[in-house]
Amino acid sequence: MSPVVLVEYMTQKYIPSSRLVKTLHTKAYLTLLDQLWRQFVLCISICKVEMCMYVYDHSGLCVSPPFNIHRNSQLFLTILVAVMFGTEPCVGFDPTITVTPTQVIQVPQRQVVNGTMGVNAEC
Repeated sequence: MSPVVLVEYMTQKYIPSSRLVKTLHTKAYLTLLDQLWRQFVLCISICKVEMCMYVYDHSGLCVSPPFNIHRNSQLFLTILVAVMFGTEPCVGFDPTITVTPTQVIQVPQRQVVNGTMGVNAEC
């Protein structure tokens, strides 16, 4: 299954140049590279009680200011509900692109006969 929203949690205080943020950059880049039907990738970082939202698209990144999830519990809950129950376009999927599964290609089995490769006669 493909990732829908990326979430990272750390017990240290939020620092914009932390390893967590660099990890999110890499994961978002790989998600956009792998999922061609994505318009953007939504990421969440939680450091202790500070939460940030990151939106990566093909042209860059937009970051929200950190907020305390205990003091702004309504905002925290709203974000969680939107991520959990939002439609596919709400979390970054492009509705104009349809992805269909490709047909699996069967490759004949090979067996080693007297140190040489040979095609199995049962194929």
